[in-house]
Amino acid sequence: MDGFLQSLLAILVFTGFVKIFTALCIARYGLGLDQAGFGIVIGVLALALSIFAVEPQLRPYGGWSILNGGENQKVDLPRTFTPFLVKHSDAKIISELEKLRPNSEGQKNDTPEFSLLTVSFLLSELKSAFEIGLLLLIPLIIIDLLTSNILMALGMQQLSPALVSLPIKLLLFLALDGWTLFSEKLLNSYTGAG
Repeated sequence: MDGFLQSLLAILVFTGFVKIFTALCIARYGLGLDQAGFGIVIGVLALALSIFAVEPQLRPYGGWSILNGGENQKVDLPRTFTPFLVKHSDAKIISELEKLRPNSEGQKNDTPEFSLLTVSFLLSELKSAFEIGLLLLIPLIIIDLLTSNILMALGMQQLSPALVSLPIKLLLFLALDGWTLFSEKLLNSYTGAG
């Protein structure tokens, strides 16, 4: 069970899971699927994309098999994930957190401590998730507003704007190949493609 918990912790904290899951939840809300019991699908998709994004970082250490090792095989999480965390943490957030940490004035390392890297990585990921989610949310809100105004102009106040805008948003999302575009946007920072 320890190996499973360690693997779960590593996937949730030291990969892009937080960013991907948060951005997908924002997209789910914007599309109007927040009441549709779609949460497990979002979680599984976020998990799959996170594993895909961090796989190249784990190859030198034996891939995901290092996290499934038996009792004799202990994984050094800092050694394994520090390069990934350094690469994907915002330097400004790292410097701000270093200022908040007591007794850190005299210590100047090339690589910050693992706990500081973990927090800065998670904050960087949340910031990025909100930026990506907002890019998708704004056009979807505009569709909601237009639908609501058109229904009011037609005198159809009894008809729910969400009921009308949901198929429009889904059709637009599918027509633009939204899942692929959104996944590419989420993964570009990890794969180096953008």
